[in-house]
Amino acid sequence: MGNVRLITGRSGSGKTNRCINEFVVSQNKYRKIDGRNDSFLIVPEQFSVDYERKVLRHPLCKGLLGSEVISFNRLSHRLVTDRGIID
Repeated sequence: MGNVRLITGRSGSGKTNRCINEFVVSQNKYRKIDGRNDSFLIVPEQFSVDYERKVLRHPLCKGLLGSEVISFNRLSHRLVTDRGIID
């Protein structure tokens, strides 16, 4: 199981840029030989497209192969459909 970190701060303190930067750097660092990374950047539903665009525009980003910018709703849906986690 991976690490979960909460980044908090006031408006305009750089939380979004820090999240995106750390996501891209770790994505590049831990990319497996087959290109898969299986990492997620979990964001609020209404911001998923904006964050994905910001990640892809990051100068160090080499694509999102194996990584996803995903909302809580979409993540829960994937767990149910892909893993069959349902009672």
